[in-house]
Amino acid sequence: MVLRTCRILTAAVVLVTAAAALPAAAPFLSWESAEPDLPDSLIIGDTLGFMPFPDAVLFPHFLADPLYPRFKLLIADTRQNSLEYHEGEPVGDTKYFLNMGGKKSFFRLFPASDPELGLQGEIGFGFNSMVDTYRGTDFIGWDGVMHLAVALRPYDWLALQAGRYHLSSHRADEYLDNSGSMAVRGFVRDSYGWAVMLLPTEGLRCYYKEDEAYFQRPSDIRDYPRKIQAGFELDNNDFLGGVWTLAVDTVFYQENDWQLSYNVALVRHLGPEKGQGGVRIGAALYNGRVPIADFFEQREVYLSIGGWIDS
Repeated sequence: MVLRTCRILTAAVVLVTAAAALPAAAPFLSWESAEPDLPDSLIIGDTLGFMPFPDAVLFPHFLADPLYPRFKLLIADTRQNSLEYHEGEPVGDTKYFLNMGGKKSFFRLFPASDPELGLQGEIGFGFNSMVDTYRGTDFIGWDGVMHLAVALRPYDWLALQAGRYHLSSHRADEYLDNSGSMAVRGFVRDSYGWAVMLLPTEGLRCYYKEDEAYFQRPSDIRDYPRKIQAGFELDNNDFLGGVWTLAVDTVFYQENDWQLSYNVALVRHLGPEKGQGGVRIGAALYNGRVPIADFFEQREVYLSIGGWIDS
């Protein structure tokens, strides 16, 4: 009781002190629009700005990353099928990939002279699922992904990011019933990571990301914590009457003996900006470990068409 009272009194003193200091700080503070297309911002002493909940990102999305938290619906034709039900019956060749999620930035600190640079915090959540159309649209499994990250954009051509990442994977009950097995690996990966993106010219983005798991399940992969990801995106603003992007994403997991997984996507933008979210339609070729991580020891090849929405 005494400790709680002390905390309340301390908080009250801090609030009163801050309120008393506001008139003295008023000449150095102003609330104004940083740019016509950006939210109102707090400008401090004509040098530093604070923007709450900015819509734009400082570290662009990875357009071809299959695990990125976004809304996605793809119809995939499996060219190499490794998943099976009981008695060796293969999972259907046609699958749906249904993802739901997104990310939201909750603050930006920026130089008052350029609100498109600075430091920005973001959080993202995603639900990524695989559905078999062969057996009455049975669920095969799903992954839950989450990240909390900070991005730094010191120059127009350079973006940096560091954060904490979580992935937990689940085999669906329908898949377990059809496979006649309750063997669930219960894959979990918690990691810290960093990434760098170069934007050397208009319409070209190249990135490299590395993270290391501090917790993994099953326990037999805990000695193999590293993951490396790299890719590039190339825009064309006048191809077939629209804005298109060719995006290539590659991933190497130490737990898979550094085998290459890659996704190549050709997309047409229907929404706002490349790398900043919006709506896309297109096609993708994926070759690598099964995107549902509980099947991380198995590999498949998909050719898919569909749409993506980034927040």
